[in-house]
Amino acid sequence: MIDAKVPCNGCRACCYGPVLLHPALGDDPDKYITKTVEGVGIMLERNPDGSCVYLDDDGCAAYEHRPALCRAFDCRVYALSKFSERDPHFDAAVFEAGRQRMNK
Repeated sequence: MIDAKVPCNGCRACCYGPVLLHPALGDDPDKYITKTVEGVGIMLERNPDGSCVYLDDDGCAAYEHRPALCRAFDCRVYALSKFSERDPHFDAAVFEAGRQRMNK
């Protein structure tokens, strides 16, 4: 059984890829650095390397007020997906730890 709280292990897989904001789930776009993508919606801005603008050396600078999509991200499920194996930030040890947690 999966814990409700994701035990963050610092892999930062959730800090890459698009993050769409969902006002119906409590996201206030005015509180974030965003861009609007026509036909898609309002997203968090990205750094040139594809990382979230809120990712810094210490992790997520917006962690306490992160968007709904970030709160819902579960690296354990991600580790079991085929997407994780194609991730340019793939860290085999971190993802193996996620697989192990899923099997407990």
